[in-house]
Parts: sequence; structure tokens; C-alpha cells
Amino acid sequence: IKYIEQVFSLLLYKSKIEKNFFSIPKDNFHDIIFECYNELISTNSIITHCLNFDEFVSLISHYEILVLENDNYYSTPHPIISDYLIAKEFAKNWKSHLDTSLVNSLYDVWLYSSNFIKEEEKDEFLNSILSFNLILAAKVSKNFGIDFMEKAQKVILENEQSEKVLKRSEAIYALGILGTDTCLERLYS
Repeated sequence: IKYIEQVFSLLLYKSKIEKNFFSIPKDNFHDIIFECYNELISTNSIITHCLNFDEFVSLISHYEILVLENDNYYSTPHPIISDYLIAKEFAKNWKSHLDTSLVNSLYDVWLYSSNFIKEEEKDEFLNSILSFNLILAAKVSKNFGIDFMEKAQKVILENEQSEKVLKRSEAIYALGILGTDTCLERLYS
């Protein structure tokens, strides 16, 4: 199952993140699969030692993660599953996507990626998210642990004093999500 996850993580990542396809045109589908297969070969993935290209295509079709719709586009009927799978690959390359920061359609990808971030990258990952979405940063910091929550709390409390109404509103909401005693005291005051 680990190797099948690897295949779909890469395939969905290439489609949604690299190619910006939320649904894959039928004409591009085999090209993307071929790219994935070649990338897996270059990383010496065990799946490419076990399956030739035709078997690889059959594997992708078998699991019905991507389904051909009547409009000739492949899409996933399970967006939560696809975002989770994308996140596994996204976590390896998140630094190259800082220019996209937070596109609402990638919110869950950023969130789920926090489960796969290397320990030595967590601080930089959280700092990046704090720069563009306090609510997401509150959720991620809770996932990372108390030291990261304290860091997020400091930034969120500073933003709660902002003169910009939208930034202040975002910070107030993030305080509730973070839920530390200090955050709750600020909300009650």
C-alpha cells in the first residue's frame, strides 16, 4: 500500500500543483502518468521494478482515485483523500511553492503537509505560514507541539493589535483555534 500511495501522491501532486489541473484533461492524462512513471524510475522506486508501464497504468485505473467523467476530464471523487495524498509530496517541495502562498484551494494541502514536514524544517514551515495565514498557522502549530504554539501565539497576539480590521479579525479567530490560556484570556478581555 505504501508504494501505491507514493504513486498517487506523485500523480496528484504533478496534476494539481505542478500543472495546475484540478481535473485532468483526457488528452494530458497519459502524458502525466508517463512523467510520473519516469520520475519513479529515476528515484529507483520499487513499484517501477515490479510493474512495466502498461501495468502501471492499469494500477492507476484499478483504484479509481481518478475517474474519467462525461466531460472527458479525469477528476477525483474524493477531494479530501486527494489533498492528503498531494500533501505527502508537497511536504517534500513546499519551499518551492511559497510564491503561491495560500490559494484557498490549497489550504488543506498546506494543513495536511504539516504531518509530513521534517523536524528540522518545522520552524521555517510555521514561519512561512504565519506570514500568510494566521488561522492555518494556529492549526499547524498545534500539530507541531507546545514550542511552536508559543511562537504562533506571539505572532497572533501581535496581529490582534493590528490597525487593519481584516488582519485583526483573522488573529482573533486564530486565538480561538490556538486555545491557550493566554489566547483565551485575550479573547475574554
